[in-house]
Amino acid sequence: SNLTSEEPDRFWTSGQWMTERAGGSDVTASTETTAVRGEDGVIRLFGNKFYTSAIDCDVSLALARYEGQLALFLVHLPEEYDGTVQVERLKDKLGTRQLPTAELTLNGLPGILLAEKGIANIIPMLQVTRLYNAISATSYVR
Repeated sequence: SNLTSEEPDRFWTSGQWMTERAGGSDVTASTETTAVRGEDGVIRLFGNKFYTSAIDCDVSLALARYEGQLALFLVHLPEEYDGTVQVERLKDKLGTRQLPTAELTLNGLPGILLAEKGIANIIPMLQVTRLYNAISATSYVR
């Protein structure tokens, strides 16, 4: 798998796109991004994400409303600009500057449905990233 490869020429970086301007950490109540299946059978995401980590990633996990539920999608960033992802602005932040964070507008970005219960399925990834950040921060104290 590209996400677990230790070979630099095969390795993919992944991001997480959950938070929207209105919601803060309450993504369940405030997610307005929608996913719509087109006549061609492709599901496309439309909306705005306020904090998106690793915007230069190969793939990302994204939450969007789909058929009445908050679902989890895997999105691949296009290799060339095609209008489906618009960077509105980069965030000036402390912390991990190597993973650029931005506000994005999604204009029909294709997504692969991973789970209809998005929150329950994205929490394990959040736990891993929070543990990694805590270990990294603690290592600097030494």
